[in-house]
Amino acid sequence: MLLFYDIELHAKFYRSVLKSQTEVDIVSMIALHLTTLLFHILEEKGLSNNQKAKDFVETYCLGMTYTMTANLYHEPEIEYDELAKKVVNAIEFTFKNY
Repeated sequence: MLLFYDIELHAKFYRSVLKSQTEVDIVSMIALHLTTLLFHILEEKGLSNNQKAKDFVETYCLGMTYTMTANLYHEPEIEYDELAKKVVNAIEFTFKNY
């Protein structure tokens, strides 16, 4: 939730970085951060050795990051709490049904 809030709060900065930055892949950096957070959930659920779960987390985090950054160009922007809720719902659904 805080990451979504930060991106909304600093939208002008993130748009600028995404447009001008060529040396650092900002989307990948954010996705890596989210992946690390979700890997902690895998550990808590005893799934840290499950390759399918790891593959899901890595793929999902990249998609989630693109969703967040694409929203910076969406008119009107979707509120951060709505995006965060969708992400939480998807994560809960996945781990609940796993």
